[in-house]
Order: sequence, then C-alpha cells, then structure tokens
Amino acid sequence: MIELTFLEFHEQKYRDQRFCLYVVKNRNEAILYVGISTNDVWERWFSWGGHMTWDGKVIYGESPIGINIEDHLPNSLQWKIQLWTFKDCLEFCIKELPEDTHSIDIHDIEPIMIQKLSPVLNVIYNLPPKTDIEPESKKELENSALYNPRNIREEISRFLDSLPGSPKTIFAYRNALEQFVKVVGTDIQLNTATYIQFLLSLQDKSPSTQRVYTTAIQKFYKFCRAGDRNELQEATQRYRQKLGKRTVNFNLSEVEKVISYCESLSGNLSDSLSVKLEAL
Repeated sequence: MIELTFLEFHEQKYRDQRFCLYVVKNRNEAILYVGISTNDVWERWFSWGGHMTWDGKVIYGESPIGINIEDHLPNSLQWKIQLWTFKDCLEFCIKELPEDTHSIDIHDIEPIMIQKLSPVLNVIYNLPPKTDIEPESKKELENSALYNPRNIREEISRFLDSLPGSPKTIFAYRNALEQFVKVVGTDIQLNTATYIQFLLSLQDKSPSTQRVYTTAIQKFYKFCRAGDRNELQEATQRYRQKLGKRTVNFNLSEVEKVISYCESLSGNLSDSLSVKLEAL
C-alpha cells in the first residue's frame, strides 16, 4: 500500500503495482471513500465515466467523492489517497476471510474494507458511515442551499419540463417523483442514502412499476447532477425486489385427500383422465 497526495496521484507520480483499491482521506485524516477498480485505478478516477473531469484548469466532480474534492479545491489537492494491491487487502482483511481465499476477488474484499473503515461517503455495505468533521466550504454551502424545501419542487418542475418524451412518459415520471417526495420529503440531500430510502418503499410495487419509478428518479438525479451513477445502479440491484416465480402454497391435508382418493380408484384403466377428474 502506498499513500500520496491527490495531486501526486493525478500526476501519476507513483509506480504502478496493479493497485485495485483506493482510500481517500481529507486533511483531518477522516476516511471519505473506499472504491475499487478491476482495470486501472487512475482510469477509474479520470477517464470517461470516472469520478472527476480534469482538463487543464477545468476540474469538476462526477460523483460524491469527486464533488467533495472539487468543493474543497485547492486544499483538497493535498488530501491523501492510498492505493492498495490485492495482497494488501487480503492481509488487512485476513480475520474476516475464510481460510481458503483462492476464490476470493476484489469484489468480495470491497464490502469488508468498507465495513472496517466506515468511510463517510460510501453508503452500500456501510452502516453507519462516519461523520465528516471537515468544515463546509463556500461552494458546499451554496450547493446545499439549492435543495431546500422551497426549491426541490422547482427542480422537479424544471426536470419534467425538460423531458422530450411522450405525455404518457411525463405523466408516469411525474407520478414517480410525487411518490419520491411523499416518501423522502423535501428537506433532503439527493444522495444514495435518500435513493435507498425510496427503493425500500417500493417493495410492494409490481416489477414494472419499480422499473419506471427507479428510472425516473435516476434521471432526476442526473438532471440535478447529484449522486453517483454506479452507486445508484448498485443500490437498485441490491434493494429492488427481484422478479421471480410465483410461489404456490398448497393445502397439504387437501392434497393428501386427493392422493388417497386416486389410490382408491378402480375400474377400467382405459378410463379417460377427464372422467376421473370429474369424479373428484
């Protein structure tokens, strides 16, 4: 495991050792985020769909940890990021792992690392996250003012007005957002925790309704440039009720009566099945 400043990480001032997990800490040594990459850690941060867009002097976040770093620039460039190899992770989590680790991969390690480190910004596998004691920056205060009880409904109206879809689709999305506000309220932050709260309220909805509602809310998050797309999708897979076969509950005593009756049947074996069934 190595530790370097975030600026050094961006400038790739390290020797690659097939790192697959990263831990971000702020100036107070508070652990903000734990993440993994099955390809390249640097690419996970700065390539297409990564945590941040960094083009010369243009720097902005694309995920909660990326936005957190953006909001605290330039001080956050001196925050620390740790890069872990798979071997580092195995050694750190050895007490929580089975004796045979041959079938273990980084996806199995990630939940254990999150539970052990309790980072501030991870929601999945992390109950409860630690609290960030870093003072809010000016930009964070401005952003938090955007989603007060007066403006969240205005954002919903702007989102619905921006939709190019059919009136039927807009009507469905409006219903989804009304249900969202009914469940989570208006004095909220648009983050993964809020999204999970909404997901849990959909357990009694049909699979088709769940799909429409989760799609609508994810698009609303994207419109508001809120939340982490990967975390929202992971939460959807984890908490949304899965499609499955309908379970049929039989009355055992009645089944036994039918079996007994069938066993008592006598007569011509050529009797049709329909005749026997009518006899029941």
